[in-house]
Amino acid sequence: MEKRYIFRELISFTRVETSLFITGIAITGYVMFNEISPTMLFLCLSFLTGTGASYAYNHLTDKKEDVINNKKLNMFVQRNFLGKNIVVLLFAIGFVFSLSLPQISFIFYLLTISLAVAYSGLRIKSIFIIKNVFTGLIITFSFLTGAVMSNTLNFNVIVYLPIIFIFGITLNILGDIRGLEGDIKSGVKTIPAIFGEHVAKKVVYAITALFLSIVIIFELIMVYPLVPFMILISFFLKGNNHKGSRISILSSFVFFPVFAVLLNLSGGM
Repeated sequence: MEKRYIFRELISFTRVETSLFITGIAITGYVMFNEISPTMLFLCLSFLTGTGASYAYNHLTDKKEDVINNKKLNMFVQRNFLGKNIVVLLFAIGFVFSLSLPQISFIFYLLTISLAVAYSGLRIKSIFIIKNVFTGLIITFSFLTGAVMSNTLNFNVIVYLPIIFIFGITLNILGDIRGLEGDIKSGVKTIPAIFGEHVAKKVVYAITALFLSIVIIFELIMVYPLVPFMILISFFLKGNNHKGSRISILSSFVFFPVFAVLLNLSGGM
């Protein structure tokens, strides 16, 4: 079998682009509220491997939906034993890296991964609305893991949590819109599956408006760079460009940590 094909399947199996997005959220929390130090590397590696394992596990539990939406099953899903071994290995590596995190960050990391495993293993995705809240919490706890690396959970951190939660819910609804066909045929109850894609889009627009309102009213300057991405998400969604909206939200927390690091180094945070 061609090595390039195997590599592509592995990247897809662990959803590297989404794992980078989640890792970016954790790093953003770290940079916003902590001095840059080598411990950021352990945070990054913990999330890259831990979330990669979580998404790979999701592939193993979502076979019915994936074969409808993607027209085929990933190579590592077909080879179930191999796929399971990769999941266990990545979880183990992530856990080892997380042991280097401060105690409170370690707890939030384990909570994040536990929620991600429960989401797939307990089929939380089939529970209407709860699935969206679950994803919002996973994203929020990812941010908290990085934010409390200095062992401090204060008001300055808490005030940003609604924004992160909103991003998490938006990501999940966009995923529901993309996976609409598979969810309908497999009986999974999501906002677009029950109310239609048109209503789901309106929900995303409403969330975007809420996001912008919170940022402006409370003058959350540190998250201003996220504003263009939220606007782009709605723009692409309105034009039925689901790929564009997905790229917009995933690239937001790949770009934002870079901005936060540069701002931190310049003394702006």
